[in-house]
Amino acid sequence: MVFVNILGGLFLLFLGGESLVRGAVKIAQKFNISKLIIGITVVAYGTSSPELLITLQATMKDLNEIALGNVLGSNIANILLVLGISSILCPIKVDQELVKFDLTYMLIASFVLFGFVMTGNISRIEAVIFLAILGIYTLSTINRHKQNKNKDVMREQVSEIEEQFGFIKITDKTAMVMVAFGVLMLTIGGNILVEGASELARLFNVSEAAIAVTIVAIGGSAPELATSIIAAYRKHSDIAIGNVVGSNIFNILGVLGLSSLVSPIITRSTLALFDIWVVLFATLLLFTFVKKKMLITRFNGIVFLFFYVLYIMWQFIS
Repeated sequence: MVFVNILGGLFLLFLGGESLVRGAVKIAQKFNISKLIIGITVVAYGTSSPELLITLQATMKDLNEIALGNVLGSNIANILLVLGISSILCPIKVDQELVKFDLTYMLIASFVLFGFVMTGNISRIEAVIFLAILGIYTLSTINRHKQNKNKDVMREQVSEIEEQFGFIKITDKTAMVMVAFGVLMLTIGGNILVEGASELARLFNVSEAAIAVTIVAIGGSAPELATSIIAAYRKHSDIAIGNVVGSNIFNILGVLGLSSLVSPIITRSTLALFDIWVVLFATLLLFTFVKKKMLITRFNGIVFLFFYVLYIMWQFIS
């Protein structure tokens, strides 16, 4: 039964995340909101909705290892797994602006998270700091992209979604139903997955942290994985990295910010001894690869996947 719960929860999270983002894009377009704003908010942050629901529900149930492990594992999976597979399918060209601004913000957010994790808990004060940084990042991103008259990744993310779902005629009413359905599926799926993960940890006598950073995190990263792989297959590789970077920033600043505002998250576990270091390693590895050639090559993708396999093996061997 526990495996049925986990598989069912993963499926509902994927279904809910996709439905929410697609419906929200259509509604935003109805109100003539620019593709830029839709890309920055609905798409980049909307793909993190599974992580948000999982972490919120785990926090409210005092399952701190699942709450924090979900975010750490998701950020690791986004870089090593999602970008690994995407760059093997199609080398990813990286815009210089993304390196100077977004990747730098992701690096800063990761180091701030590292500092907070090492204090032993993420308090409500630290939650407010996270959310303040997210607000500054969002406003800065909007202003920066408004001035960009050339090729713009945020607008292209929305165009990519329009292309992928061009064969479906979505009316305004259907879009509203999709958003409501997405929220419902995310809520139910998150609850089922959190319960299943906790039960699985007890059943096999492994830590909740190990389940969170692997099975739960991969489930939360499913929308990013689907969006990035399809984008890479269509040779729209810049969308793949834009999606991952935006999601990782929101996972740290938005997901942990909102969740720890509801209830402080205790961080005294193996997550503070090992997994947070892997987050920093993966982020710095991505930054190094990109900074050198402004490109994530197929070889880089193989390196990413190699380290991800090692990471997963370590979780269960240890």
